[in-house]
Amino acid sequence: MAHGIIYLWLIVGFLFLLGAYLISMNYLHWIYPWLARKKGSSPLPLIGGLFCYLAMRIFPIAGVRSWAWLPWILDPGCAFLVGFFFYTAIVTRGFKAMPPK
Repeated sequence: MAHGIIYLWLIVGFLFLLGAYLISMNYLHWIYPWLARKKGSSPLPLIGGLFCYLAMRIFPIAGVRSWAWLPWILDPGCAFLVGFFFYTAIVTRGFKAMPPK
């Protein structure tokens, strides 16, 4: 019984640290260079937010589970890319418009 709890905490800790690392890399390699020099690389979409979300959903303390939506908002690979997708779908009317030449 105690081994199961220890394994659960190890899995949760690993998933959360991996997700937090990927979210911080999105900020470090995408948001910060874009703000500083107006150029940056592409983000790693959805992965960091997904790992943190999964870690928070299987967290052994019930109060943490209700905050599992927060990594989706904090990860720029999730929040900005999903918002950009909806903006593109609405503005170009379903991706049918040709890009400007």
